[in-house]
Amino acid sequence: MKFDGTQHLFNHDCKPGAFYENALEFSLDFQIYIIAVVLNAKDFDANSRMLMLYDMLSKFLHNRVHKYTLESQSQHEYISKINFYIYPTSNMQTVGLINLGTKYSNHAYNVSVAFNASIKITEILKEEYKIAGRYN
Repeated sequence: MKFDGTQHLFNHDCKPGAFYENALEFSLDFQIYIIAVVLNAKDFDANSRMLMLYDMLSKFLHNRVHKYTLESQSQHEYISKINFYIYPTSNMQTVGLINLGTKYSNHAYNVSVAFNASIKITEILKEEYKIAGRYN
């Protein structure tokens, strides 16, 4: 995984990137690399293993919002709600067979995909969270 950028994380003169009403919004750009090592000359499944991993990753991330609720360790009267949405910003990029030159294997297949994660963190008093949960 390689992080490429942080949008609005340090831009404090606008709503995203600065706490307003106990909330913070920002985005992260990153790339995920999948490498499948070719074990020997008869290992014809290395490329399909890599594509299966990419397929599982795509199905896991496709149109999903991930939501978590955490209790604050330092301030016990607050909880933090974390919502993030991850979506691809590029298609799968493959370079085919690459040369490793290691003692285990000489070759591997490699693909990469660029993603963006939009993240929102909200800090809420526990009492307000319980009341809102009753009516929703």
